[in-house]
Amino acid sequence: GISIVGSAPGDSCAAPADRSSGSRSGKVVLLDFWASWCGPCRQSVPDLKQLQATYGRDQLEVIGISEDKNESVWHSFLAQHQMNWEQRFDSGGEMSRQYGVNAFPTFVLTDGNGAVLQRFVGEDPNESLASRIAPYLKNSQQGGL
Repeated sequence: GISIVGSAPGDSCAAPADRSSGSRSGKVVLLDFWASWCGPCRQSVPDLKQLQATYGRDQLEVIGISEDKNESVWHSFLAQHQMNWEQRFDSGGEMSRQYGVNAFPTFVLTDGNGAVLQRFVGEDPNESLASRIAPYLKNSQQGGL
């Protein structure tokens, strides 16, 4: 099953099924498929923190989707690395299958209606995640999405 940790300030406490990326009212959403045992996923944490600091939740919402199998290990990793954006525990791989994810990390950028804008597989040591998604956020700000 999928459980959620954390939410944006002001978010209602809706059930997980009611909180899909498609109900984000026009906001660009970055889905981060990751696992605590994945080295490149661990390396992406500073990039995700930078995204939160640069864009804030009003322009971009980041949702971490963990493919860990042990929920206590997942909770510990979140706390240790101060991953304070919305997190989902997808131990059964339901969301991973829904988005066709077969490598970690995979970042899926969606518009506020849940339509996939772009998919980024893996960390790119030559370009930050913020740089990779910036053109899509600029399009969104200009009403291009």
